[in-house]
Amino acid sequence: MTTRTASAILTAMAACLLLAACGGKGSATGHSPGGDTLTHTSEFLTMIDRGDYTEVVIADPFHATGVPLAHLALVDSEDCDVPNGCTALRVPLERSVVFSSVHTSPVFELGAGEAVTGVADAGYFADGDTVASLLATGHVADVGSSVSPSAERILALEAQAVLLSPMQNSDNSVLRRSGITVVPMADYMERTPLGRAEWIKLLGALYGCEEKADSIYKNVCLSYNRLCSATEGKARPRVLTENLISGVWYVPGGRSYMARMLADAGADYPWSHIERDGSLPLDASGVLDKGADADIWLMRTFGAAPSARELKKTNPAAEHIKAFKNGNVYVCDTSQKNIFNDIAFHPERVLRDFVIIFHPDALPGEQPHYYEKMTR
Repeated sequence: MTTRTASAILTAMAACLLLAACGGKGSATGHSPGGDTLTHTSEFLTMIDRGDYTEVVIADPFHATGVPLAHLALVDSEDCDVPNGCTALRVPLERSVVFSSVHTSPVFELGAGEAVTGVADAGYFADGDTVASLLATGHVADVGSSVSPSAERILALEAQAVLLSPMQNSDNSVLRRSGITVVPMADYMERTPLGRAEWIKLLGALYGCEEKADSIYKNVCLSYNRLCSATEGKARPRVLTENLISGVWYVPGGRSYMARMLADAGADYPWSHIERDGSLPLDASGVLDKGADADIWLMRTFGAAPSARELKKTNPAAEHIKAFKNGNVYVCDTSQKNIFNDIAFHPERVLRDFVIIFHPDALPGEQPHYYEKMTR
């Protein structure tokens, strides 16, 4: 047994125990039909240590055809033989294009930021983001829109791979025809916070930082599960999320990532019984029907948070919600707080906010980082 294989087994076993505390779907240890060690598996990610290479299968979260979005063999030598149907990718990556800040953040956390030579949607990288500074100095190139990136610019960068978030019915054929290896980061389709965070192990394998990735994930699991335990046996406040926008109020479906986080934070969520992965589009009356008695109301905005008076003007339904009447509305300004990036690979940080807000006695004296109470 190789050192890498032994390490993978121990890491997977530890993750299994950690994930059980909150019932998260995540790592599992077993053997593939060929007898090689199955290092771990999330809902849409499977990585198998084949000895000479790591086999990566990224399942298609949009179609139940059994055909994966990607089937890769991560190799460290050009002499490595890989099976038919696998796309060989030389690792560690030295030149890569990473479309989203959601994924550049963990790459830099792993210490592999120098391998990011290009990004898409450059305007969406916040001023405080390291990538924004590198874009300004020309150390990182802008390859255009993530919807229609410039294959010519990517080729000019001599990128070994492009990491992108696949969308349903998206077409990456232009990139593939150019000979560019596409790594579809489908982590955002995972239904559990720890299942999504586990994708940092794929980034670790791509950039030669496996041990650091395993360590980060282990610590995320430990922190997340400690927070889950802190709410055990406590009364569960009823929690409403988001706000009315252009006549539609999108709330998380009962099988969604956010619904899972609310449950893990010890909340009673009005739509937890709805078997839906994505959001539910409701009107104000539909929200009031089940959410008027919410004890706490969480919402995200882009830009300055509205005051209670301003909210009542834009959403008259607010004055009928218990949390609004009692001054228990909490707002996250996503233009100032990096919640979307953090929630992907560090869900424990956002869960901490939820626990503080829902159960202040569980973490006495601590203040939330992302959310602030709405001013009257």
